[in-house]
Amino acid sequence: MKEYKICNIPLNEIHDYLFEILQELDRICRKYNIKYSLEGGTLLGAVKYGDFVPWDDDLDVVMLRTEYERFIMVCKNELSEKFFLQNSDTEKNFPLNYTKLRYRESKYVQKNYEFLDINQGLFLDLYPLDYVDEKRYRLNTHFIGLLNGAKNVKLEVLLSPLHKSHPVSKAKSVAYKLVSRLPLKTLNNALKSMMVSANREKAVLNLCNFTYGDKPINAQRFLEYTELSFRKQKFCVVKEYDAWLKEAFGNYMDIEPDEETRGPSHAIVECELPKGKEKKIGIITFHRADNYGAVLQTYGLSHAIRNIIREHEYDYRCEVIDYVNQAIDNRYHVRTLREIPRLKTKIKHVIIRKFLIRNQYNFNVFRKTFLSISCKRYDQTNIDDAGKDYEILITGSDQVWNGLLTNDDNTYFLNFGSDRNKIIAYAASVGSEKSFSLNFDKYEPLLKSFSDVSVREKPLLNLMINHGYKKTEIVLDPVFLLKKDDYELIESNQNLVQGEYILVYVIAFEKELYEFARSLSKKTGLKIVYINVDKPREVGVTNLRDVSVPHFLTLIKNASYVVTSSFHGIAFSIIYNREVYYQLSKNTDNFNSRIETLMNTVEIQNRNITDFIETDNSSINWEKVNAIIDKKRKESISFLERSVFSLNE
Repeated sequence: MKEYKICNIPLNEIHDYLFEILQELDRICRKYNIKYSLEGGTLLGAVKYGDFVPWDDDLDVVMLRTEYERFIMVCKNELSEKFFLQNSDTEKNFPLNYTKLRYRESKYVQKNYEFLDINQGLFLDLYPLDYVDEKRYRLNTHFIGLLNGAKNVKLEVLLSPLHKSHPVSKAKSVAYKLVSRLPLKTLNNALKSMMVSANREKAVLNLCNFTYGDKPINAQRFLEYTELSFRKQKFCVVKEYDAWLKEAFGNYMDIEPDEETRGPSHAIVECELPKGKEKKIGIITFHRADNYGAVLQTYGLSHAIRNIIREHEYDYRCEVIDYVNQAIDNRYHVRTLREIPRLKTKIKHVIIRKFLIRNQYNFNVFRKTFLSISCKRYDQTNIDDAGKDYEILITGSDQVWNGLLTNDDNTYFLNFGSDRNKIIAYAASVGSEKSFSLNFDKYEPLLKSFSDVSVREKPLLNLMINHGYKKTEIVLDPVFLLKKDDYELIESNQNLVQGEYILVYVIAFEKELYEFARSLSKKTGLKIVYINVDKPREVGVTNLRDVSVPHFLTLIKNASYVVTSSFHGIAFSIIYNREVYYQLSKNTDNFNSRIETLMNTVEIQNRNITDFIETDNSSINWEKVNAIIDKKRKESISFLERSVFSLNE
């Protein structure tokens, strides 16, 4: 196939940067549930190639006007600094009636626009679809054409020497010049008023661009969406994409490049790619686990690193390496009835299976919406590629060095890294320090490749120092790297429970913990709310089966008391300043050290129910606790700044 070029730059290199713009649009739309669809050549590429059409030189996306306006609004705070949202509101001299998402630090100058004082980077075209009256829309398009022409005359686009290849009739030229005497703001407002209809008509039309047809489309088409793969990543398209493509291209699967007539559709007169691709930071952790703590600590670490990148304007990108550890995946696999041998267990499973499937769906939605996960999936067969794909590798947090959980997978020790990588452990945990100590000789060669190591538990810190790793630091679990207000973005606006309540959240059934919760309920008069996805229903309490990650946060935030055996249940109770009681596991070789380290750090050990011994009923001194967490948070962020970005060295 012919290699297409623009300004002597291979088009496939340009595609790499254009794809980053599309990824950013998709990330924002998924986060805020904004509906969009690929359009035109971009949609054709997704269907036919699973990639760009080889000669296509831009990206086309459409949204209904309401979604389009929402997208523009959220971009004010959400859009990465790497990109620029461009329309007549953000740049006075912008000549078009739709929006472009531009890649900053690049040049992609279209013919006739080179004289305009506007951002002219690589772009994605984002078009609004407006409702139109099928009988009168032609009149609207004529007025829009007149206003467009006047606006271009005012901006001197039509007067540029290069516009001679697109001549305008004398009558139109006179009309354009007359109307162009109106202020630019008036022209823009008039254009918008001509496009935006207050009525929900039966048809919609892209009034900004007639490249793919100037006939209204049935509005029902934009009510149902599906997904297509584009560069091995899923993007949204209208469900009736086949009919839409046939209307635009006819028998679109037979379109082939014609070397004489095909090629980049825009006349690009100047093109410069960003000077250097940003460095990539990859985090490897238990992000695939359907567990509140696992996904929230992933969110906390990646978000904290991105905050540092934004604050210092670093040329880095941080994402979670989508590594598949089969042992972890199997723990959260929802079994079919055929996989369950015993009849009694089958019956129990039938009762809870729909809740398990729903729970799995909730976690997948959270990961897709809020975690920046690599497009490429890795496993044991290709994990060495990650050492080439990322400059900086970080393992943690969670129990990444717990061989019992990972089936002794040394990938979590970043054994795929090389001399070109900076290798870091953040808040690594082992679960059982005793087991880790017994096998330390096996792990020591792997630990030597780390440039910086931090751990979460005090016993593990002591163990590392005793084995000669004197520079090991203790840091907070990643959920504490963010403040309470930072979690507002991912909390649910809907609380599943009305009124005051005691929240119970446990990892495994604990009889004494339930007895304590009932005693507390009797004492306070508050009802018990139990997050219970896969266990038998508790009588006399509110059992919640369908609890998404955002709901989990909101339930803790609004609880009067939290009774839990979960480390992250305790952690978020502290973040939200909720009165919390906890129980340690009776298995002393279990994972108590992480809870004990945290409670000793914030000095609230007296909240341990300790086999139903009477607890201290006084309220927690939150001013003192918050001050301790703030200090430790600064120290933990400082570790990341030094180890990842070499700050303050």
